[in-house]
Amino acid sequence: SQLRQVAIACTKLLPQKSAEFAARAARLQAELQAIDDQLVKLAEKKPSEDLQVFGDTPYYLYLSRRLGWNLNYLHWPEESEPVSRSHRDELQQRMAGHSGGIFLMLAGRDAATADWVESTGLRVIRIDVCEKMSDNGESITERMRSNLLRLAQLPEANVIS
Repeated sequence: SQLRQVAIACTKLLPQKSAEFAARAARLQAELQAIDDQLVKLAEKKPSEDLQVFGDTPYYLYLSRRLGWNLNYLHWPEESEPVSRSHRDELQQRMAGHSGGIFLMLAGRDAATADWVESTGLRVIRIDVCEKMSDNGESITERMRSNLLRLAQLPEANVIS
């Protein structure tokens, strides 16, 4: 819906480029539909009932809902800030009585934190929330596809049955 509205607004501003705007909007719509189709396929793979899904931010709520997962998110600092001992303790408390699972983590969080989370028995899946420009020029749709590819690897790790 937003894509359609942007294309209409651009056409009003530059009517001579209406064909170009329409073509670009159609191409982006097709890319977004392909991403949505991948997401639907992932959601069809039902997680085991005892799958524990943690995350370092609530940004993943939309994604976890689409996948049918119950996200247990921790309110950790932004990815550029260190994770404190109390944040680590909170994760361990929430994991009590459970082993394994996955941890959705901001793509830019430091490797030491990811290593520590994995030492608890959780598998870290890095998620690019696409809130900043890409350092290597990747488009937002390429970045979204990369997120889904990382999530699609979960069955190979026996995390999703």
